[in-house]
Amino acid sequence: MTDASETVTSPLRLESLVPRFVSDQHGTYRDELVDLLTDDDRRARVWNIALTGGVRQREE
Repeated sequence: MTDASETVTSPLRLESLVPRFVSDQHGTYRDELVDLLTDDDRRARVWNIALTGGVRQREE
């Protein structure tokens, strides 16, 4: 247990949970979606698109 008079020296580190685009990881999916949505023949055959993603793990 620490004494209330002790100073905590490690800063509190906050990490944003806002999704962000990482070209190396997401570029292929983006390119495929753009191609699909701009190609009338392909778009006519697609009824739904499932998007999934990996779970980010916190580095310690």
